[in-house]
Amino acid sequence: MIKVSAEDLGVIVSKIGDALMLHEKWKENFQRTLACKLQPPEADLSESAHEQCAFGHWLYSKGNAHLLSLPAFKTIEAMHREMHVKVRNLYEKRLTGHITAVEDYDTYLEAATAFRAALLNLKERVAFTLHNIDPLTGAYNQSQLLPELREEQQRQKETGGAYSLFLIDLDLRDINKHLGRSAGDKVLQAAIASVRQALSAKDRIYRLEGAEFVICLPGKNAADTEQLKELLLAKIGGAVSAITAKNEPTFKINYSIIELEPGAYLEELLDKAVRLSYTINL
Repeated sequence: MIKVSAEDLGVIVSKIGDALMLHEKWKENFQRTLACKLQPPEADLSESAHEQCAFGHWLYSKGNAHLLSLPAFKTIEAMHREMHVKVRNLYEKRLTGHITAVEDYDTYLEAATAFRAALLNLKERVAFTLHNIDPLTGAYNQSQLLPELREEQQRQKETGGAYSLFLIDLDLRDINKHLGRSAGDKVLQAAIASVRQALSAKDRIYRLEGAEFVICLPGKNAADTEQLKELLLAKIGGAVSAITAKNEPTFKINYSIIELEPGAYLEELLDKAVRLSYTINL
């Protein structure tokens, strides 16, 4: 699951692409300044140099506060800051008459290369996520479900282990009829966001079609999932009530739990799960 919108992801991909180009230009200017013994830019001598470069201006802008809470961006931020510290140290040593030591330069170069590699890797990961998520709910697209389950079946054959699927189908017909489709979309967003909060990092939610979702739960058997079900349904109910409390239209959830088996035909397994579904009114 993702915690930023598809629009945010598109902007991130674009900005990281720009950052990669700007990083190369900045790196070339630094190497030219150091080799030709030119006056270093004041910004690079500042302790806040990491905030003053083009990438820093974007990263630390008010609109990106939520990004800095994400682990991947925390790592990028730390690498970027450390790279600028090494550059400032090289400049300061040169300005005090010291010859640039090979080991000092190599340390900087290693940091700069690692930062660029991390940026490129992050861009590729964000681009992959952008093209494989549902923009409304942040759940993964259906196209990724069967490949993941096949990989899991292979792993089960090799090492065993539990793996369950929790299917939910949110019946939005009454909400759409009385409150409009925009309200139905809000309910869907809120419901899936509430489910996400109750899941672990290794769990995934896939949107099949309409308001049908499959929650993949590695490491959990049917009994484990049965216990988790109560929490997830309560989360969904709370999220829906927060939006529809004053109107109280009928809201139903169809759900089922099924364990993944190494030799099962996946299409038949999912069909079976739909046929065995239960209905709860919230």
